[in-house]
Amino acid sequence: MRGRNRIWGLGAALALSLCTTVALIALEGRPFDALPLHLCSLSALAALFLAFSAWALPLDFLWYLGIPGALLALIFPAPALSRWQALLNLSYTATHALIVIIPCAVMARGERPRRGRAPQMMILLQGLALLAFAANRRFGTDFMFLMAPPAGTPLERVYAWGYVPYLLCLEGIMLAVSLLMSALLAAEERGFGRKKRKKRGMTETFSNYTNSQKCAIIANKHLSSGSGRSVARHVPPRRAPAVLIRSYRGKA
Repeated sequence: MRGRNRIWGLGAALALSLCTTVALIALEGRPFDALPLHLCSLSALAALFLAFSAWALPLDFLWYLGIPGALLALIFPAPALSRWQALLNLSYTATHALIVIIPCAVMARGERPRRGRAPQMMILLQGLALLAFAANRRFGTDFMFLMAPPAGTPLERVYAWGYVPYLLCLEGIMLAVSLLMSALLAAEERGFGRKKRKKRGMTETFSNYTNSQKCAIIANKHLSSGSGRSVARHVPPRRAPAVLIRSYRGKA
């Protein structure tokens, strides 16, 4: 329960950061720029759902698209302009950091994104990109940076080659990172599976011993730690195995 409370606290911090960003953009007289149609804005909403619910889809979206997108935004920051730039930069950094932290905190509690969801997430991204493109044409915005690259990023060099190569580059980047996250998830699950099989094999090996062999193993364990010497002196030989087993279980 304590871990769940921490995740709720992270969700509350993310909600506060989002509200700060929206308020600062609205005060600049650009309310349409506050629409949640950027990839990181959608990822922030997914992280909020994940923090306060047990729905699996937000974790899939964040793993394959949200976390890579937020990390890229932290490496190549492109916050909006505001008269309160320092505060906006702070909320920008906090929002993108929490997009990464919240799913990692949920995964630390044992939850896992579903394998093989990269194609579905890419299809979902295409639909969201079409919606963002329509909003860009209607309101003159630049959601998902579909109209122009963010200033000060390597995408400006790609944009110089032409608009179509620029869009293909955006598509290729998201496809590459989603496949990379899929490969990382598969590698992590294979490692976890090997550990689980090794532990199960050790348990099965012990269960194959006879009762006398099990008693000998338990007795040797107690004798090596010094806790079984008094038991061996005071317990009759015929009762020693049963007493040793009870002593071992009590110690465990």
